[in-house]
Amino acid sequence: MIPEEHYDNLQKSAPKVAENIHAITEQTFKILLTEHPELKVLFQGAKADMPQQFSFAVIALTSFIDRPEKMKTYAEKFKAMYPNATQEQFELIFEALLKGMKQVLDRKAPPKAINAWDAALTHLNHDYLHSQNA
Repeated sequence: MIPEEHYDNLQKSAPKVAENIHAITEQTFKILLTEHPELKVLFQGAKADMPQQFSFAVIALTSFIDRPEKMKTYAEKFKAMYPNATQEQFELIFEALLKGMKQVLDRKAPPKAINAWDAALTHLNHDYLHSQNA
């Protein structure tokens, strides 16, 4: 679980993120593949709707973050999008996502909102995508 303050800020910022998710996703992958071109291999053979699936997955995180029983299923579906990704590669994807959010949302995303998303993504990566129970 993430701290209550992060949960509240995540929920407060979710509508703005949802409103801008396509631009955020586009910026995320632009940043990711510019800074880490070696990760292009993760997206070889990806379906055309992969960016849309990623967008939906990001927004869905706000619905499941406080429900551990749902997070496990959510994490399995998220990981299936990138079956060969390591914990470190997910960290790079999530780092690019946070940068994309900051750039697209600019002043509409206060630091506490970005910190909340960082906490949620770290929780997802460490406690679900790459835990012994995953």
